[in-house]
Amino acid sequence: MSRHQSQLHAEMEIVKSTSDLTPEQRKIALRKEMFRELREMEMERRKREDLEELQRRRRENEEREREAERLKMQKERAEEERRMQEAEQRAEEEKRANEQMALEMQHLFKERLQCNQVMAVQKYLVTRPRYTIGDLEEEQQRRRKNRL
Repeated sequence: MSRHQSQLHAEMEIVKSTSDLTPEQRKIALRKEMFRELREMEMERRKREDLEELQRRRRENEEREREAERLKMQKERAEEERRMQEAEQRAEEEKRANEQMALEMQHLFKERLQCNQVMAVQKYLVTRPRYTIGDLEEEQQRRRKNRL
């Protein structure tokens, strides 16, 4: 409202000042006043345009920053997912290697057990005589019966 009052006040001043002037001077004064008003309007328009441009640039910058942040987060998520997949793959490889090692250990254990069993039998055969005294006596009795 104060702007309207100041404009009204300015117009009243113009009317007062132009009442003393000749028609030619009035035309010149009116032209000057119109030019001044046009200049003010143009300044206001430029101010508005500058403000709109500033706001538009701010919005664009904010949008660009949001997009950059979104891309950064997307890249971080992709990197994290890649690391997780690599970790899962390493865990799977370790699991397979451990299973293979367990199978090899089990196989070696079986081979060692068989080897020990063979060695025990061979040791038993080497340390124990083939025929015992009882076997010898039985054989002698069998031959005596066959002669008779």
